[in-house]
Amino acid sequence: MSISQDLLNIICCPTTKQGLTLLSTESVEKLNSLQSEKKLKFKDGSEVSYSLSGALITEDQKTIYPIREDIPILLEEESINASSM
Repeated sequence: MSISQDLLNIICCPTTKQGLTLLSTESVEKLNSLQSEKKLKFKDGSEVSYSLSGALITEDQKTIYPIREDIPILLEEESINASSM
């Protein structure tokens, strides 16, 4: 997964306005493993039904925004608590 640095410089968490960085490949693999076991949930408790092609994490390391088919999903309802890893 590759997102340009220019894009990373302008996007932010829609709720806290914190900057976002790419989540490590290892962490994305862990999230996808949880997703395949049907154990990965969005913040609202609903199940993540797709495999992530990447993810972004807030500066405070508390919220993850999935990247689906190379498109960042910056919706609060589709964010994931980082503590779920």
